Amino acid sequence: MIFSKASEILNVKQKRRIYDITNVLEGIGLIEKQNKNSVKWIGAVPGSNTVETDRRLEVLRDEVNRLKEFEDQLDEHKSVRSNRKQFSSETKFGMFFFSGFSKA
Repeated sequence: MIFSKASEILNVKQKRRIYDITNVLEGIGLIEKQNKNSVKWIGAVPGSNTVETDRRLEVLRDEVNRLKEFEDQLDEHKSVRSNRKQFSSETKFGMFFFSGFSKA
């Protein structure tokens, strides 16, 4: 692939961004530079499409889901605490009024 063609297809005005992307892809072994302005796709590095990688991906997905649940719990605790603080300050300053009581 030629850099000028890639920048045109991706609608990237700065060729520097294309160079940044290709440097990352070269660093992880997906491409190799043919010359100054072109690269060759060589695909995934050996061992990257293995059962081990699939297992690792599943473990990471499980961890992300667990962390999302934990974050939701923290948000709920934060909300409860905020409500308690608000209730406490309202009763402390006499701003909390009970309704529904009638004089007998």
